[in-house]
Formats: sequence, C-alpha cells, structure tokens
Amino acid sequence: MPISCNAIIRTKIREKAGVIRMHVLDFDEELHNRSLIEYGREQGIEQGIEQGIEQGKEQILVNMIKTDNISDEDIALYTGYSIEQITDPRARLDSNKV
Repeated sequence: MPISCNAIIRTKIREKAGVIRMHVLDFDEELHNRSLIEYGREQGIEQGIEQGIEQGKEQILVNMIKTDNISDEDIALYTGYSIEQITDPRARLDSNKV
C-alpha cells in the first residue's frame, strides 16, 4: 500500500514541530537558569551590602569607645546599639589596653 504524499508531509511536520518544541523547552530552561543565576547574584550583592554596613557600624562603635570621652548612653543613642551591645566590645578593648 503506497504512502500518500499528505501522510509523508504530516509526518515531517510532526517531526519538525517536535524539534521546535524541544528548542522552546531548551530556551525556557536556559531562561530559567539565567533567572536563577541573576537572582543569586542580586541576593549576594544585597548580603554583601548588609555585611558592609554592619562592619562599618561596628568600626564606628569601636572608634567611639576608643575616644574614652563618649558615654555608653551617647554611643547607644548615636549608633542604635543597646548598652549591652556596647559593654562587651568596651570590655574587650579595655582588656587589650592592659
């Protein structure tokens, strides 16, 4: 029984459509992977900025403690740290002076 031209054409079209679907899925996966990478990069940048800000605040705290003429209450007021957060670094710095 001979295969009609229409059947051959339909088969070829289905094959091409399958390949196109695979390419679209590959593209979607690539786009998804790029989105994940970009999201991770953004999160890393945000985390780095937050860590930098915290390190800067800690350095300001240490510098204020080292001046010896600023009370813990004033340091707490200026930095937003609690008195308890100030006394531990002050004790460590004082122990290093000895």
